[in-house]
Amino acid sequence: MVDFTAAIKRPFLDTKTAVIGMIIGMIPLLNIFVAGFGLKCAENTLNNKKELAVWDDFVDIIVKAVVAMVIGIIYMIPAGIVLALGVASAIPAIMLAMSGDMSALSGMMTSTGLMFIVAVILGVIAMFLLPMAIIKYLKNGMGAAFAIGEIAKKAFTAKYIISWIVSAVYYIIILIVVGIISIIPTVGIFIGTGIGIDLSNVTIYTIFAETYKEL
Repeated sequence: MVDFTAAIKRPFLDTKTAVIGMIIGMIPLLNIFVAGFGLKCAENTLNNKKELAVWDDFVDIIVKAVVAMVIGIIYMIPAGIVLALGVASAIPAIMLAMSGDMSALSGMMTSTGLMFIVAVILGVIAMFLLPMAIIKYLKNGMGAAFAIGEIAKKAFTAKYIISWIVSAVYYIIILIVVGIISIIPTVGIFIGTGIGIDLSNVTIYTIFAETYKEL
């Protein structure tokens, strides 16, 4: 059983490390480093190391973050293509409607609506599989992130689904906390963002790494 409590506590195992992560998380563009740091923590978990990763190898941290981002973009391509086709199919009907032919709107709304629904479904599936794909990348290299059969086999299990739901709920709670902190004038948005990015990346990637080990 995944120890969710330990994963939530993990960002606080070392105060100095947590503060560094939160400060970097406050800085736009540079906060991508925190995602890479979360992945290093997940890699430690995969290697049975309970301690936090260390802010030392920034090249490795940024490479991990960029590769994970690329994997995410590739996973969202099918949803993006369907959505783009839906928008493209709507343009002629809209132009006809503007010229006075309103009959085209009915068919356009049906086809575009269906494509939008399909795009949303594909996007949700991609978001569901993505954490497992990223952990597979950490374990076996980038190519493993696209072994869809193996990923789906591990993802459509009770343990993974529970971990995904817990992570989603945790992320929502973090967003609420960030929103509350952001009320502080001027600096609130930066402090809240830094805390949110650090806590969510370390905890959520830890949860999925622990889940991967148990599947």
